[in-house]
Amino acid sequence: MIRRIKLRALLISLFAFYVAPLLPLIVISSIPNFFGAEPEQRFRVWQSPFLLVLAWFYAIAPVGAAYFAAKLARQQPLLHGLIVGLVGASLAVLWAHGGTLVFELALALLVLFCGLFGGWLWRYRHAESTVAL
Repeated sequence: MIRRIKLRALLISLFAFYVAPLLPLIVISSIPNFFGAEPEQRFRVWQSPFLLVLAWFYAIAPVGAAYFAAKLARQQPLLHGLIVGLVGASLAVLWAHGGTLVFELALALLVLFCGLFGGWLWRYRHAESTVAL
């Protein structure tokens, strides 16, 4: 079972849904710095569209990354979704480390189940029909 894990699929999907979206956000948020804006007028990376960033990293990215990993691996979609969910949950807890234990646990479970949902979604969409009419 462990030998069937496609590490390449996991790394590509995690990069595509967790690292790549940060790059445009960093560039967009640093544009005022290039034009000499006052420090009070600048905004930080995580203050730009705050709710969109939260929705992306806690719900949309785990589903998309798990679906993409399952698509690239083409086998064991739930296992790949679980691994992507575990990595995403650990990143989410590390990023929101100032909250209570209950909040961090709920956040980790949300991201983990979103990852499992992404793997299940790929399996559901690509299941071979065995129902006879």
